[in-house]
Amino acid sequence: MGMRSFFGRAARLPAAALGLVLVVCSSFAVAQPVTGSVCTGSNATGSQGNAAGCSFDSAGLQSTFLSGSTTYGSVFSGGMGGGGSGPSGGTSSLGSSRFAFSTQDTGKAAAGMGSKWNAWASFSHSELAYQYQPLNSSGHVDLTLLGIDYTFANNVVAGVAVGWDQTRVGTSFNGGNLRANGYMVAPYLSWRFTPAWALDATLGFGRSNIDQADNSVPGSLTGSYNDRRFLGSLSLAYSKIISKWILTGRGSYLGSQDRFSQFGLSNGTTVAGNTSHNGQLRLGGQAMYNGGAVLPYVGAYYFNNVQQATQAGVGGTNPANDRDGFQLQAGIQFAPRGQIYGGLMIASDVGHREIRNDMILGNIGIRF
Repeated sequence: MGMRSFFGRAARLPAAALGLVLVVCSSFAVAQPVTGSVCTGSNATGSQGNAAGCSFDSAGLQSTFLSGSTTYGSVFSGGMGGGGSGPSGGTSSLGSSRFAFSTQDTGKAAAGMGSKWNAWASFSHSELAYQYQPLNSSGHVDLTLLGIDYTFANNVVAGVAVGWDQTRVGTSFNGGNLRANGYMVAPYLSWRFTPAWALDATLGFGRSNIDQADNSVPGSLTGSYNDRRFLGSLSLAYSKIISKWILTGRGSYLGSQDRFSQFGLSNGTTVAGNTSHNGQLRLGGQAMYNGGAVLPYVGAYYFNNVQQATQAGVGGTNPANDRDGFQLQAGIQFAPRGQIYGGLMIASDVGHREIRNDMILGNIGIRF
């Protein structure tokens, strides 16, 4: 499955989140019991470039479709508080207005600037693809977030968000599929320590239940397991108003841990549990035009996966295991003079040779 990239590329899914996001990889042409890592070593069969049983223990598929950093990372790394670019305050500039960013009228929610409480909701749809040929797969992730926060002393926001995510992937290399349903609870904090600088922090924990099927063997091969997910992000943002332009620079770090449980396959094979750690640095910014109640913007971010699970070669073919790339963004915020605000954003990752990710995200909120 796939949709045309929002930036003229062929599609793929997230989060933003985010976006936010274990595997199915193999032909099972040679039926044999395997325990532990089943995508490497003597289990390689060479048949169709796959490895017997590896569809249930693939680092590449796990990190692309199932990792918490994939599912929620785009949202977390943008900051969840009022100083961030996450869904709780719209873009960075809209969030800034809740902190009385400056004495200048930003033309946004002036009537809501004195409001202490803020409730919001967001929904994102991501199209994802893992194009390493032996494990070629594609699908989508849908993420719903609800949150509420409170502003203290006009420069500190504390809140909590709850997310529900659904992953649906077709593993075309074995005619199978991957289905996951999960949740995340994430307290967040934002501190605007000067009129221009803001610090955002978010912690998240949750769980995902995963079902996989390999249809390349008679009667199919299935397995079910779970993922205990932990995420944390820290970001620093600088905002500046120049005439009607609002410029924001941001640096952030996102770390995550996924603990995949041990489970049994339908043929009696045991697949050992494993723990995956991921860390990503992100640096970039956005430019927003203050059109009053309507604020369009564009953004670009460089990201580097300083820590990631590495996919081993399958059937004599080595994966790219790319670590860095760029995310391009374009969006619009709606901020009429009142308590209600909202927005829409599209984003696309570029620069990865074997991973594609396109996302669309919408949010709405009310201050009271």
